Amino acid sequence: MGGDWNEKEVFLVALSLNPEDRSAYLEKACADSGQRSRIEALLLAHAQGATNGTDSWCPAEPRGPLPERFDEFEVIRPLGEGGMGRVYLALDTILGRQVALKVLSGGSMLSADALNRFREEARSAASLRHPGIVPVHKFGVCEGRHYIVSEFVDGPTLGKVIAEEIERRKGPWRTSDAREWRLRAATCVAAVADALDHSHRAGIIHRDVKPSNIIIDPELGPRLADFGIAKRLAGDSNTGPMDLLGSCHYMSPEQASLAAQRVDQRSDVFSLGVVLYEMLTLRRPFDGEDVPRVLKAVVSAQPARLRTVDPTAPKSLETICLKALEKSPDHRYQSAAHLAADLRCFVAGRPIMARPPGRLRRVSRWALARRTSLLTTAAAALVAALGFVGWRSRDAALERDAWFTVTSPEAGSAVFVQHVDPETLELGPAVLMGRTPLKPCRVTPGQCRITLVAPDMVWFAEFNALLFRPGRSAATKVVVSEPGGAEGAPGEDFVLRAAAVPSPDVGSMSLVPGGEYPFGWSDTGAPMIVGRVVRLDAFYIDHREVSNAEYHEFVRQTGHPPPAIWARFGFDPATADLPVVGLTVADAEAYARWRGKRLPTAHEWQAAARGATGRLSPLIEDPQLSDLFVEPQHQDLIDYGSTDAQILYDLYRRCSLPVGEGVSDEIGLFHTFGNVREFSGTVGSREHGVAIMGRSWIDSPSRSTLALVNTSPIEHSSILHGFRCARSAAPPVVAPLSNAKEK
Repeated sequence: MGGDWNEKEVFLVALSLNPEDRSAYLEKACADSGQRSRIEALLLAHAQGATNGTDSWCPAEPRGPLPERFDEFEVIRPLGEGGMGRVYLALDTILGRQVALKVLSGGSMLSADALNRFREEARSAASLRHPGIVPVHKFGVCEGRHYIVSEFVDGPTLGKVIAEEIERRKGPWRTSDAREWRLRAATCVAAVADALDHSHRAGIIHRDVKPSNIIIDPELGPRLADFGIAKRLAGDSNTGPMDLLGSCHYMSPEQASLAAQRVDQRSDVFSLGVVLYEMLTLRRPFDGEDVPRVLKAVVSAQPARLRTVDPTAPKSLETICLKALEKSPDHRYQSAAHLAADLRCFVAGRPIMARPPGRLRRVSRWALARRTSLLTTAAAALVAALGFVGWRSRDAALERDAWFTVTSPEAGSAVFVQHVDPETLELGPAVLMGRTPLKPCRVTPGQCRITLVAPDMVWFAEFNALLFRPGRSAATKVVVSEPGGAEGAPGEDFVLRAAAVPSPDVGSMSLVPGGEYPFGWSDTGAPMIVGRVVRLDAFYIDHREVSNAEYHEFVRQTGHPPPAIWARFGFDPATADLPVVGLTVADAEAYARWRGKRLPTAHEWQAAARGATGRLSPLIEDPQLSDLFVEPQHQDLIDYGSTDAQILYDLYRRCSLPVGEGVSDEIGLFHTFGNVREFSGTVGSREHGVAIMGRSWIDSPSRSTLALVNTSPIEHSSILHGFRCARSAAPPVVAPLSNAKEK
């Protein structure tokens, strides 16, 4: 037994047994007294709730009959039972409403520090305000019993819905039923992902996402409950043998591992991926005869591919599901928002962002699952793999790079590329790649600025190019049309078209001189890029946001697809002067190129909005604006939290201002603070999305500054997001060196 002895498995099995059965089990499971002493020490530390021996501990919760009343709450009937306690339907005698009352199980041993943390975590959960999260109302103690009171949602759990679907499948069903169930599953999980993203942005990870903690509200849809073991995100957010929290079938590998590992929001993404897999296949991806076998499967086993369980399942849905179930957090979706965005793209029939794992990753997984049988042949396999990699290295290198071509109305136009640094997001020096017509060039994948300058310097055109797609077959085609005759809408995939504009209309733009500007430096604690000083070249930026009327003319002339809200509600002339919203960043860039402009970078937008003084908020600097955006006026909108499209559209019409109305700042900019959030042309990566600047009408002024930087997935559109355009004052300075890679 000694060579196969697994300390973690023995500890977990012993932990699940009653004290009277534990001794007999340890006698059989431990080969010697040293092993048994180690397990008993772990069990004692777990019972005391401390790994360092410094915590005091509390006696067990009282046993015996449950009181009929907990303070002002009268118990009506039991609703269910979980790992930490029982849940009852109760009546709030003060407010006259039904609530869910969760009482910690009798006999639970809790350290004083653990109980304090539990109380603090309940307080954190109570602070969350989202329609997809069941709110916590109270944490208390009555007659020695600790309890939590939350909203009562009169609906089935997702676990019950799945069980009903399993029973329904035993009878006659059609392929169309399966398609409808997949769409329902994708929509449900996307809604839960939205709730998790809200929780994560507040710094709270749930750590126990599972079907029994998702309640289907008949009115509001899926709602996430039970933040009893939630934890605030922190730099030392680790888990270990004393902190194995969450239901084992839905744990992430980092939760299930005995070794201490960082647990962050990506752990919840994995658990939600398990829920999605279970909904789609009606079985769990990781299972076993007992807890240790389940945990071993979570850590090391790969789930069966979705399409092997259901050959009719779409490949894109399988890709989304397996992306969420990646063992390594770095290979998963990096946020619940990205998972939700891909699921909604699937539901809408649009391309998804996730890509299946490459050949090398799949081979590695296969070998890891069969490592025992492959051990004797590993050396030969390694030699063969190295030979194959060497043979294919040149072609693979070419396919890893991004490619682009350039055409223009005048041959001999200079083509410059400036890479965006993925860490600082600043533009690098301009490098001359060649002259038009430019045959395929390859560059390192990422974001670039591509600039074309006519041979006689009469015009230049700029592109914010997202060259993330590797491979020559996915080359981006950059097309510049005759001055004044640009085609705005791409005619095919991977085409960027722009106008060669000799003299753009800068009468409606402000000139921001080149120099050094502060970026960031907010003291609000909101998500943002670390403060620093950036160097910018001179540029122009629009005084105001682009209006619905202006975008409508763009759509009319070019045939570009209209915003999603127009497709649903139609173009309303009454909103013509309001800022256009409901676009993706690609839509905004297409409009800007049609006007001979581009989107401002995050650094440019902030430099223009904050001005020479580097102010953080117009509310502080301009008393006139403080009357327009006082906290009470918007508090009802913040608390409303509705996701209903009609309600949000009505709020947008009521709360947003015409683009040229109101008070502008000292350099003539309107509405950088309080109308809509604005797209920038800065994209960190496919995973981290586009930088969103400023504050919208629904955001709290007290928690927003002009230094605030949020991010949004590239394909995401929102009724809160608009944009304005910018343009460099002059083309970049010619660099003497070229890093052009031509083939």
